[in-house]
Amino acid sequence: MISNVTKGAITALLAADNSATTAEREAVANALNGRIPAESHEAKPAPFPAVMSAAEVAKVTGLSVRSLRTYAARGHITPAYFAGSSRAHGYDAESVKRFIENATAKKEVAA
Repeated sequence: MISNVTKGAITALLAADNSATTAEREAVANALNGRIPAESHEAKPAPFPAVMSAAEVAKVTGLSVRSLRTYAARGHITPAYFAGSSRAHGYDAESVKRFIENATAKKEVAA
């Protein structure tokens, strides 16, 4: 059971989040009040993450983490930063997708 204080804090955070859609806000409000639609209980495939860890990118690309950092330093893959931090905490998934597509295209041209 979620306390009213916690519900109020979550509601306030959600109201301050400009990236949340009305549907997302309503879904959170319904979940906080115990009203979860039946279809939400069905298993859904996980979306491709917006930020991937270095280990995840290394696994997907077949690169070592060291090589990955070299490619990022050269601008081929975009590091993901979070507010208030100067250190990268992962890599932008869209730039990883583009990197993989470019590498695949170069292999096809070379073949």
